[in-house]
Amino acid sequence: MSLSYTRRTHDLPNPIELYGRARALALVELAINDRPLLRVHTLDPAIDQHVRVSSGSGDEASVWLPSPGCVVRGFDHESELSPWMADERRIWPGLFDGLPPEFADGPRLNIHDGVEDLTFLLWWRGDGPWQTGTLPPEVPGQGDLDGSHVLLSPLASDVGGLGFLNEVYETDMPTDILGRFPNEGTVDWDALSDLPNLRPPDVVAMDLASLGIDLNRPS
Repeated sequence: MSLSYTRRTHDLPNPIELYGRARALALVELAINDRPLLRVHTLDPAIDQHVRVSSGSGDEASVWLPSPGCVVRGFDHESELSPWMADERRIWPGLFDGLPPEFADGPRLNIHDGVEDLTFLLWWRGDGPWQTGTLPPEVPGQGDLDGSHVLLSPLASDVGGLGFLNEVYETDMPTDILGRFPNEGTVDWDALSDLPNLRPPDVVAMDLASLGIDLNRPS
């Protein structure tokens, strides 16, 4: 059984690639899924370069790309590291150890009574590999103990992202779909035009506009 990503951070791509794949997944889901609450990956209209991930069953993640750097937060509601598992709600000691001050005020997951729903936290400062805090040796469980593997697998590779789309939406996506979108700027309609179950262009354009993104349609 493999360990969680927070113990195998070498499996993750660099933050530009990770965020780019998260953004691409969010754009594809926006283009084909007319029910925003059922989209797993969504762009945050209030925070630039921020993608939220929601499993729909209580698990959440956040990919935020400040400049320079990246912060990934996540929560698995069934993890033994969940604050809800303790008699008195608390985040596991050491999870924030070493977090650079410039990342401390980034976007949060759900907060209840001052305690954030958090089971994993990793960051990249732009001058080295992915970093995590320190967990005590008595951390319970094995395998994907913090939920990071499941939540981040679609972001770790194009193969994982494509597999996610095809499984969740029960369809056959173009194999190059996740490479069609830049990390910022406009979206070209040609990049979306052969997606299965594509929503009408006016509707897609309106949803993109709510995120501050223009849709470049053929004249």
